[in-house]
Amino acid sequence: MALDIPLTITGNPFPLSTNAAITKDGVTVQDDRITVNIGSGNGASTFRIQNVIRTDSGSYTLNVTTTVGSGSAVFNLDVQYKPEFASVPPSMQSVKASNTFTFNCTPSAANPPPSSYVFERDGAGITEGVGGPVLTVSSLQRSENSGNYTCTVTNDVGSVTIATYVNVLVLPVVTPNSTDTTVVEEMDLEIPLTITGNPFPLSTNAAITKDGVTVQDDRITVNIGSGNGAS
Repeated sequence: MALDIPLTITGNPFPLSTNAAITKDGVTVQDDRITVNIGSGNGASTFRIQNVIRTDSGSYTLNVTTTVGSGSAVFNLDVQYKPEFASVPPSMQSVKASNTFTFNCTPSAANPPPSSYVFERDGAGITEGVGGPVLTVSSLQRSENSGNYTCTVTNDVGSVTIATYVNVLVLPVVTPNSTDTTVVEEMDLEIPLTITGNPFPLSTNAAITKDGVTVQDDRITVNIGSGNGAS
């Protein structure tokens, strides 16, 4: 967008646009986007910045010179923009149960500074563990803390949301249907197992020992069903 600042310029002889010089923070401006148009006589005069960018913020001095002498005006420009992030968290983070997850929502730039940070998990607001732009979740539990986390940071110009999915990893737990079993010799024996864990284990991840010695007998196997399937 373009910025036009109306100017009231007087003098005799009346100055021309070619008699105007602009400095920013004490340095002569050499940017074709930044111009001064002085209307003839008492015509409208303007200071213009075409396609305003954030680095245009600063203190400007306009000097206008004629054969009589010079006059000047000083004005300050503050270019504002919504929060932005130079980098964002990964789409998924895997964290072991009982560990701590930290979600840092500090923007790399924002003008004016952020006025609020809103954290959510699966669409529900979070207040516990929030300290300004940082969310800290301690002692992670899969059922309570896995999910999609978002942070929306807002200032007077606008807002931006970043997100990450937290996958809480838990150790495998194997629970047999019975810990003591009696069977008649030469019969087939199957003991149902309840197996949980994240990630869910595969049959190839199972090892069997008998009386402390690794079992190497093709008759003795473990079949782990996929997900919550029968094992």
